[in-house]
Amino acid sequence: MSRSLKSLFVIYDIPDWFLIICILISLPILACPLVFYFSLFIFDSPKSGGLEFLYFLLINSYSIVLIANALLSFHFYRKSKVIGTVILLFPLLLYLLFGYYFMNI
Repeated sequence: MSRSLKSLFVIYDIPDWFLIICILISLPILACPLVFYFSLFIFDSPKSGGLEFLYFLLINSYSIVLIANALLSFHFYRKSKVIGTVILLFPLLLYLLFGYYFMNI
């Protein structure tokens, strides 16, 4: 098991274009400290219903999801190039769909 876990972090057999796309999709991780700071203001509501902590966890867990997506895409790229690429491009598709939805509200 440790050998397969270690192989997730080895990228010598992953092409450069795949790594560049992975880095571009993972760029929102850089905003993590800013998101964490502003998500603290969720708890300022005088009428706390108890869901604030859940919202706080969901908002701040996006960086973990992006890292897990990158590792899963590396794993599946070694097995099937098409599946690995689809998994890698899934967050980009979500960014585009949410962007289109929120621009047309």
